[in-house]
Amino acid sequence: MSWLPGRRSLAVSASRAFKRLTIVKDMALTPEQFLREIGRAMRGLDYRIDGHRVIGGEPGHRVKIDVRPLPARRLGGLLSLPRSEVSISFDGYSELEEKTFLEDFDRAFQRGGG
Repeated sequence: MSWLPGRRSLAVSASRAFKRLTIVKDMALTPEQFLREIGRAMRGLDYRIDGHRVIGGEPGHRVKIDVRPLPARRLGGLLSLPRSEVSISFDGYSELEEKTFLEDFDRAFQRGGG
């Protein structure tokens, strides 16, 4: 372990033993919209939906996604955007597999604007 220069927090050397287990995203959709669209993000993984939880993969190589509603985001007085907190947890994934899954996930939920 080492101290980061100029910071008052303890830094832990990077290793798989201390890997990031959960990624949390604030997404602009309802949990119901999320669950309707999750199939594109799972890209060939077997998965099941249990309430507001999605579990994909197989024992020892799983991704678990929990979605819960958040208060809508108000933009001005006229526009209200739905929000959900999405937590993605990995079990048995390498760093490369995590990165690839997250890139596919983000692409699946990407919306065009203009």
